Amino acid sequence: LPDITFFLDVSPAVAIERINSRKSHKEVYENDETVHLTVQRYRKLYTSNMAQYEKRNCIRIDADNPIPRVHEDIVREFRKSTRL
Repeated sequence: LPDITFFLDVSPAVAIERINSRKSHKEVYENDETVHLTVQRYRKLYTSNMAQYEKRNCIRIDADNPIPRVHEDIVREFRKSTRL
C-alpha cells in the first residue's frame, strides 16, 4: 500500500472548465457526461469507504480551489504525513 494517497475532489464544472482551458486536444472520454459520471462514482467510493481510507492515509483535497492552492494543500498534507 502507498504511504499516502490524495483524493483530489473536484466538481464536474471545474473539471470541465480546466479541460476546456487546455491547449491540447480533448481525449474521447473528456466530455460532460463522462466527467459527471466519473466524479459521482469517485465521490461515492470515497464517502462510502471514508473510515477505511482515512486509516490508510487517504487525504481529501478540495480541488475546486485554484491550482496553486491545491498544490499548497497537497504539499502541506504531505509534509504533515511525512513530518518533513
